[in-house]
Amino acid sequence: MEDKLNDLLNKIVPKIYFRTPKITVLGPNPAWQRTLTFDEFIPNKINRATNAMECASGKGINFCRAAMTTGERVDICLLQFLGGENGRKVEAELKKKKMRFAVSETAGATRCCTTCLAKGGMTELIDPSATASIREVDKLLKMFAGELDHSMLAAFCGTTPGATSPDFYDRAAELAASHDVPIFLDAYRNIDKQLDNCCGAYLKINRDELAELTGTDDVPAALQELTKKHPRLRAIGITDGPNLAYAIHGDEMAAYEIPNIGEVVNPIGSGDTVSAVWAVGLVTGKDPIKSFALALGAGCANCLSLKPAEFSMAAARDIESRITITFL
Repeated sequence: MEDKLNDLLNKIVPKIYFRTPKITVLGPNPAWQRTLTFDEFIPNKINRATNAMECASGKGINFCRAAMTTGERVDICLLQFLGGENGRKVEAELKKKKMRFAVSETAGATRCCTTCLAKGGMTELIDPSATASIREVDKLLKMFAGELDHSMLAAFCGTTPGATSPDFYDRAAELAASHDVPIFLDAYRNIDKQLDNCCGAYLKINRDELAELTGTDDVPAALQELTKKHPRLRAIGITDGPNLAYAIHGDEMAAYEIPNIGEVVNPIGSGDTVSAVWAVGLVTGKDPIKSFALALGAGCANCLSLKPAEFSMAAARDIESRITITFL
């Protein structure tokens, strides 16, 4: 009798008394990031860097790094493919930073991305990504399913590597739905099936991606069209660099005027930072419209830091306080 009661409690209690909000993150295409700084970068010429910095990166890693930077009590677990020497370097750094993660090891090597920064611009060089095998995909999705039991959100971050199974995220969305876990998408291509099969979804993309997805440059009209087409979409956030940002949640729609933040150091990871800080706000019970302002502030603060998705929360809150929100 006691065993049966304990078994019942183990199934029910975690869902009622959730210990810590948890986000399970799929970041299948990580990278070893090399950032070079130049006084001036001239195409077709020899360019000598004044500074070099290396770190683990990719949309999933950046998402988790930014989420951890908020200081909120949230459990973040990253699932990713890693392989080769770059994969070993990524794994070593994440362990050093105490990031919780699981890996499906690939026969192919993890890519390297190189960012070239100079006054007036940025150039990004991206290596090809090795395709994950069917066995490697199945292993990662099995680990993903194992992390969903106590998750409040499943974040899908970035593309799949190389020619990896195109239904990777479709399968992940079905797994999340089977565990009654809503999904957070930082993507716009081939997402219809994910939005239709999920139990609830949040979407964060930029204005150009929204226009490509809906066929219109009218952001308010596009947001209304998307929420009508996909009724399981709970909220959408739209960024546009230093220009107006937008969000919609239920019957509320808002525009956000971004303040001048001065000279940009490195914009890489800013979109990932917005996604992560917004997602953390969502699982900690913050209002989606208001919490998107802090997410935008964090994305701006990220631009002031050399390392992707590593920023000052004090700077993020200062910028948030200067964002003007207009309800439409």
